[in-house]
Amino acid sequence: MKQPPDLSVRQFCYACENEATSVEHTPPKCIFPQLKDFPHKNLRRNLITVPSCDHHNSAKSKDDEFLMISLAGMLGNNSIGYVHSITKVDRALRRSSYKLIERIFVSNRKFVRIDLGGNKFIDAIAGTPDIDRLNMCFKHIALGIYRHHFSTNFKGEIKALVSFLIIEHQGRSKLQEFLLARARRDTRDLPRHGENPEVFSYQLVDPDENGIFLIKLCFFENIEIFCALIPHASNVPTHLGFELMKHGMPVTFTLDGDEYPVHVE
Repeated sequence: MKQPPDLSVRQFCYACENEATSVEHTPPKCIFPQLKDFPHKNLRRNLITVPSCDHHNSAKSKDDEFLMISLAGMLGNNSIGYVHSITKVDRALRRSSYKLIERIFVSNRKFVRIDLGGNKFIDAIAGTPDIDRLNMCFKHIALGIYRHHFSTNFKGEIKALVSFLIIEHQGRSKLQEFLLARARRDTRDLPRHGENPEVFSYQLVDPDENGIFLIKLCFFENIEIFCALIPHASNVPTHLGFELMKHGMPVTFTLDGDEYPVHVE
């Protein structure tokens, strides 16, 4: 088990060059249920912390709450995610008179009832989420995980692939399916890290020949986010398929015998 950072020794923020003044939980502590809401098991064991400046800790508290509400109520979560959504998340929503919902969905927000059969239903909210804000949250978590795992800061570009986003454009949807299938294959048999895997775990793919590697973030056992970390010094190779896509040409990717026809106009 890795020890939390010792701020008695001068350290620098996990996300910038500023001197650290506190520690930041990564993922945010609010993602993990409290004992009062889940008294049967401590789900806050040895949470991951990294040194942080004020800007990348207290100044992003609203983003932490945004992420908590976005993840906990997701369809397909395990029972812990469900309990979290009807306890801590529900309290946060009621405190804001449910205005927090407006900050999560930027458009097309609507209430839907999902028929489970056997006269059972689930009431849910559907809409277009604030994708840019979600991506920023996941990128900060990836930076924190990198600092925790390697004891150094990552410098470069991070691209996040979010599994739960539904893309209506058929061509782009097939591209997402291909990228997710490839990422899942690459992480399938790798060790999982994290003391509370029912809430959060992560996996690391070793860097390729260009220094690019992958971090898989998993929340409530079913929400998958894949972050590609591309160092500044990396020489990203040209992929013929992606170059053709830029010019509107149809491309078919193949993986393990499956085909993914992509046509991005």
